[in-house]
Amino acid sequence: MGKLNYVNNVSNKLNDMSLSIFESFNSYIKKLRAKKKVTNNAYINEYNVCDIFGIVINSCSDNTTLRDSTNKNSNFNDSYLSTMYYWLKKVYDTDMLDDMYYKIYHFSECIDKSIFISRNDPLTDIYKNYNVLAGDGTISNVSFKNDHGKNMASYTNSIIMNTLTNLVHDHRIQYDNNELKGILDTKLTKSDIIILDRGYSKLAFMNKLAGRTNFVIRLTKNLLIYKKFIKTNKNSMTIKYNGYDIKLIKYLVDNNTRNIIKDRYANDKGEEDNDKFFVIATNLTDLSFDQITQLYKKRWSIEVCNKYIKSNFNIRHIVKQYNSSQPIKKISFYTSLSILLYNIVMLEKILLERKYYYEHQKITEYNFSKNVTLYKQYLIDSVNPCNKKILLSKKQKEHRLTVNKRSKLKKKNTNNNKKRGKYKSLDKMAKLNNRDDIILQIKEYYKKIKKINISRQNKIVLMKIMNINSNNTT
Repeated sequence: MGKLNYVNNVSNKLNDMSLSIFESFNSYIKKLRAKKKVTNNAYINEYNVCDIFGIVINSCSDNTTLRDSTNKNSNFNDSYLSTMYYWLKKVYDTDMLDDMYYKIYHFSECIDKSIFISRNDPLTDIYKNYNVLAGDGTISNVSFKNDHGKNMASYTNSIIMNTLTNLVHDHRIQYDNNELKGILDTKLTKSDIIILDRGYSKLAFMNKLAGRTNFVIRLTKNLLIYKKFIKTNKNSMTIKYNGYDIKLIKYLVDNNTRNIIKDRYANDKGEEDNDKFFVIATNLTDLSFDQITQLYKKRWSIEVCNKYIKSNFNIRHIVKQYNSSQPIKKISFYTSLSILLYNIVMLEKILLERKYYYEHQKITEYNFSKNVTLYKQYLIDSVNPCNKKILLSKKQKEHRLTVNKRSKLKKKNTNNNKKRGKYKSLDKMAKLNNRDDIILQIKEYYKKIKKINISRQNKIVLMKIMNINSNNTT
């Protein structure tokens, strides 16, 4: 009963914290009212925009259009989309959600680790001494007016997650698609272990990581250290590189795992995933062969994390208008909101599963997508419920059916010509088309992220000082 009560208390605190975040956000939205002067210095509200909260939360979903969200969740159904865009641009200006996902992550760090560690986990001792992180980048598309070809650009969401809690530890939007820089810009320490795939196995990159943190990285076949190691016919060896030791091991991949990887990277060029074994490198030379292989297996959790985020939230193709004047603010807003919702729902899911285990002594797994749907509805009902029934006129209904039919036909006709791989980066596309306004927005985004990092670091230092003072007083 002790652990069950503890989980219930943690769950209640998480609920209160998440509601307070969105209540503050809703309060910000309620202040967005257009006012029109009438007579004798009196003002009236032209539009009540409180229902925008529900529209934003429900439009933060993969393949959900703004009009779909408007129809279901507000009394804006009789307005033009231009009216909605006007108000949403004001919502995108806020930066109050930018670092809220880390607030949830920091809360999870205060929870007893035994809640997250499964019984007989071979990495239990490592989890007690290190934060085991996995990093990867996922490509998102953005519609962009291009005078030199395809009206589509791309950017990379560089995400680092904690493999114990499955929560996002840090993320960066790389508008130049530089995934390596996204990892290096993250605050990593010697108390962390970061697990990365072969795309990050550049010797210069590993050299920079080794000076700051610990890594476990799969190597590509074109590296000289890979070729020399293969010729030795050993399963494990330690080499010297730039003044630090690197331990190399051969990780045998079973057929089932190899087929999953080949299916996941079916569109990638190269045949490295056909190999019967991978070569893994780490600067933690004290780790055993089994510990390194078990650590590398944890890397797959970042693939699951990216899949959950892209399938359940609005992150895959946020900007769909070619003439968007402020695409960076919209991308930043929905990415922050998506990762915040992911962290809340994932932590809630884990706590529900542990609660079920303590009550019934049985292991169960809750469906993440269903949790997302239920949480969004709970959020809207708790923070800002919309009770108005949506009524569409016959003319409106016919118009929208026609629009939907056209869009479906267009998708059907263009589906076969879909380009594989990623498009030119948004950064490069903006320079190519002389969009100085977009370049300036990108620079402002990077400045904002630097300020968040400094603020986050100052809070950590302040908390350490407070803990030292409290210990001295005791």
